[in-house]
Amino acid sequence: MKKVLLSTLVLCFATMSLNTAQAKDRDLKARIEAASAPTAPLNSLSAADFDAFSQHLKKGKLSWVSEVPAFAKRSDGDYAQALTISLAWGLEHNPEAVLEILDDSSPTLSVNHVCGLPFSDISVPKADDYIKKTREGLQRLTTTTLQDKKASCLKVLNGSAGMSVTGRDYSQK
Repeated sequence: MKKVLLSTLVLCFATMSLNTAQAKDRDLKARIEAASAPTAPLNSLSAADFDAFSQHLKKGKLSWVSEVPAFAKRSDGDYAQALTISLAWGLEHNPEAVLEILDDSSPTLSVNHVCGLPFSDISVPKADDYIKKTREGLQRLTTTTLQDKKASCLKVLNGSAGMSVTGRDYSQK
């Protein structure tokens, strides 16, 4: 009986924790959408909310990546640069979602910026690992409508941006 009661309590706490996380994510998404509105002041999302948003983007989560185009229009300075960096990390995990929103008319969302290793403080081993994993993910991508962006992104990733960070030539790999 004690085991059943203990198992039930653990399940209840796990469910409550999941519901709390989902509620927090819903609230965060609502604040992102409010900050993305055309009438919202630039960079109107709090730093804590932006950091939470960035963490989702770095994992390449589709529902969060899809929020970026509207939010990017209302971002400048540090937020814009951080969005680019977060999307670059997301590219490693979900290239399809990130490529889908890339837009060369926006510096924040351009192929050259997102695919060009926008990291300023990355170690050589971490850059090498990032390039390898991101290249592999991009090469596996078969979505017909994204092939041009995929080719452009691979070219940028393999080109001079990769060399400037790691000192290695990725153009032949």
